[in-house]
Amino acid sequence: MPPQSRNYKHGAIKSMKRILKALLLIAGVLIIAFAAWWFVSAPPEYLRIGPRYVMGPVPQSIQDVTVTGDPIAVPVTTIAPNLSGYDDVVLQEELGRAFVTGCDGWIWKVDLNTGTAEPFVDVPLMASGAHEVPGDENTICFCTSYLFGAEYPDDEQVGLYRLDVETKEVAPILLRTPIPPEVTAPTSGNEGTVFTADSEQTIAVESMNEGNSRPIAFCNDFDISEDGKRFYFSEPFAYEGASMG
Repeated sequence: MPPQSRNYKHGAIKSMKRILKALLLIAGVLIIAFAAWWFVSAPPEYLRIGPRYVMGPVPQSIQDVTVTGDPIAVPVTTIAPNLSGYDDVVLQEELGRAFVTGCDGWIWKVDLNTGTAEPFVDVPLMASGAHEVPGDENTICFCTSYLFGAEYPDDEQVGLYRLDVETKEVAPILLRTPIPPEVTAPTSGNEGTVFTADSEQTIAVESMNEGNSRPIAFCNDFDISEDGKRFYFSEPFAYEGASMG
């Protein structure tokens, strides 16, 4: 083989090796980048998908219902168009007013007679799940939690709060919850697990500490018993910084 041909062949081989090394380097970088993306985007370990709940067939009595027109749109009127996005409403028609938990972190007051709304009180985090205490029209209790993407002062805490309508004073009711036992499997029929009032999970609020309880991580879907002595709320996301929305 002529010297020129040998040099050409040798140079071609070297070029192919350089190209191959470059391709391997690019492939390695892409693999590392994909692995890093997968690690960062993977859901944290505390997020667990619960078991499915089979609703069953729709009753025939519901399927047989028919309506003509729109029974809701006809009598509906719009009031307080300046009201921001909100979660819950405490309606006090006999007093001509309503209180609304706004997504802007305020509880708003709506005048039902004039159809206007105004910011009433700035509460910790974002309020939701509000209810009037039975027999006390001037006391409203509500949940507060983080709204996704919003920023709040460091000292504001998730929990249950009480609003005195007359003084606008806001006070915490409950900021901690007992540490529940680990429940990983559904019960028969998938109806959930209930801990009775005499179980080991019952702790007096004033006795809660770092050993037997933890800060409430998320507070929503709040209700009060008819006698006003029992409060109920859900905490569907039990991890620090959990947010609604």
